[in-house]
Amino acid sequence: MTELRALWAHQQREADRALEDGRTHYGLLMEQGTGKTGAMIDILRRLYTRHGRPLKTLIICPQIVIKNWEEEFGYFSNCQKYVQTLTGTTPRRIAQIQTPGKHIFVTNFEALHSCKDLLWTTKTRGKEEIRVPVPHGWEVIIVDESHRISSPSAQSTKMAWKLGDKAHYRYILSGTPVLDGVGGDIFAQFRFLDLGTTFGTYIGAFKREWMVDMNAGMPSVRYFPDWKLKPGGDVQLNELIYRKAGRVEKKDCLTLPPLVMKQIKIELSSEQRRHYDEMKHALITYLSEDACVAQTAMTKALRLLQITSGFMKLEDDEGTIVSFKGNPRAAALADILADARGVKTIVWAVFKENYRAIADVCTKLGRKATFLTGEQTHDEKVRAVTDFCTGDHDTLIANPGAGGTGVNLVEAPLAVWYSRNHRLEHRLQALARNHRGGSDMHDKVTNIDIVAESTLDEHVLSCLDRKEDVAQAILSWRAQLLRE
Repeated sequence: MTELRALWAHQQREADRALEDGRTHYGLLMEQGTGKTGAMIDILRRLYTRHGRPLKTLIICPQIVIKNWEEEFGYFSNCQKYVQTLTGTTPRRIAQIQTPGKHIFVTNFEALHSCKDLLWTTKTRGKEEIRVPVPHGWEVIIVDESHRISSPSAQSTKMAWKLGDKAHYRYILSGTPVLDGVGGDIFAQFRFLDLGTTFGTYIGAFKREWMVDMNAGMPSVRYFPDWKLKPGGDVQLNELIYRKAGRVEKKDCLTLPPLVMKQIKIELSSEQRRHYDEMKHALITYLSEDACVAQTAMTKALRLLQITSGFMKLEDDEGTIVSFKGNPRAAALADILADARGVKTIVWAVFKENYRAIADVCTKLGRKATFLTGEQTHDEKVRAVTDFCTGDHDTLIANPGAGGTGVNLVEAPLAVWYSRNHRLEHRLQALARNHRGGSDMHDKVTNIDIVAESTLDEHVLSCLDRKEDVAQAILSWRAQLLRE
C-alpha cells in the first residue's frame, strides 16, 4: 500500500473544523496553492470512516482538474478505487455513473446545464417544463472553484442549488470566493452551502439588506446597476461567512520563494497606433451615448486590447483577422525568452490569435512549445501539462481561462503575460499556477507583464493589480480619455 501524503498543519486544521460538532456543510476558502483538494479528501476519508462506508459523492469542478481529483484521492486516502470520472458524451457519462463499485463521481460544471439525463431531466408542471435532478441519491456534493456558481440567474447555479437541496453534506472550495469586491458573489455559493440559512434564498432580498445601487435614480436610458456593499457591511459579512468557512492565504501558511512582478513597457507600432486611436475615438463616442450599457462597452473595449496585442478583427461578415507586421509585443517576448534559455516558462495569452505569434517566437529561438487552450479536449490538456512539467517542452502557451485553474505548474519559475483581459478571476488563478506549494524548488518566481504604454492595456493591468472591478473602471475611463 502506498504511503499517504501527510497534511500540512493548516490543511489538518481546516479538516478538523469542517467535521467538528457534526457539521454537514463547510467552505474551504483557501488561496490557490494551499492544498484545499487534499484537505477536502481528508474530510471525505473521515466521513466515510464515521459512516462505515463510502458515501455516494458528487464532485463538480473545472474540466481540466477532473483527472487531478482522481490522482489526489490516491495521494491522500485509500479511496481512489471508488472514484469514477464522468467525461465524454452524455450517454457515456450515464454508463460511467452505473459502474459497479464506484461511489465517488467527478464531473465538470458543463454537466449542470448541458448533460440532460445525467444530473438533471425535465418534467412538465402545468404548461411549463422545469428542470429537476436525476435521483441518483447523492449524499455528499462538493463544488470545486465555487465562484463559478456565483450568478444566481445562471442555469448551472440553479441546478447546483437543486442538487444541494437533496444532499446531506455540502462543501464549497474556492481560492477566490469574492471577485466583485463587494460580496455579491458569495450569495449564490452560500445558497448552495447552507440552503440559504445565512443569506437567504433570494438575491433581491440579499441586495436590499447588504448593498446599495450607486446608480439608483439614473435616467432609465442610461441606467446600469452598480451595487456596492453598505458602509461597514464587509465586517459583518465576513463574520457570517467565516462561521461556516475557513480562509487560508499562502502568506500565512507556506514558505514560498519571492514572487517578483515586473512590467515590460512597449510602444505600439505606427500602424497599431493609428487603428488604436480610431477605435478609441469610437469607444469614447459610444460611452457618451444614452444607450450605453456596461456589457456592450466591454465588448467594444475588447477590440482595443486586441489591437494592442497585435491584431484586429474587422467588422465584416467573415470576421476577418488582420495581424500587424512588426509587432512590438512579439519582439519583447523574444527578448525575454532569449534571456531565459533553458528555463521552463509559461506564456499567458487571452486571445487565440496570439498563439501563432508566440509559437513563431519560440520556433525562431529553438524553444519547444506546447499549448493549453480552451479548444482542446480534456485528454489533450492533460497531455500538454504532462509534456511541460515532466517532458522536454520548455514553453507552455496557455490561456488563463483554460489553464489558470487547478493546474500545478511549479516547474516554471517564469511566467509572461503576452495579453490579458478584464477577468480578475483568471488573473488571480493564473498567478497561482506556479507560485504555490512546491515552488520552493526555485529561488524566486518571476511574473512579467508585457504592456502597451498609454493604452487601455495599461489601465486594465493597473486595475487588475489593485483587484478592482475592471468593467466598471472602463466605464469611468472615458473621463480620463477626454482629458488626454
